[in-house]
Amino acid sequence: MREAIERLQQEVEDTKNVNASARTLLGGLAQQIRDAQGDAATLNALADSLDAEQQLWAAAIEANQVPTAAPPADPPAEDGGNPPPDPPPDTPPDPNGEV
Repeated sequence: MREAIERLQQEVEDTKNVNASARTLLGGLAQQIRDAQGDAATLNALADSLDAEQQLWAAAIEANQVPTAAPPADPPAEDGGNPPPDPPPDTPPDPNGEV
């Protein structure tokens, strides 16, 4: 149990580090965009960099998705799964009025 807790603590710490890195990256790119106003080539390079980072993040998120379970199958019918019988055909009314 102790190993599992230590592993989880390390994963939490790693996640914090990744989040901090992402914030630093985004903050740095924002400043670079401000600094490059009027320089189309630099702005295009920054846009390309953002596209590349977005693709990396999307791939990482997709790779770490927990698969969803398929919905449960319908439970078997109580009669062993046989379909219900066809209803009886409509019978003409009794000429004597009896049901």
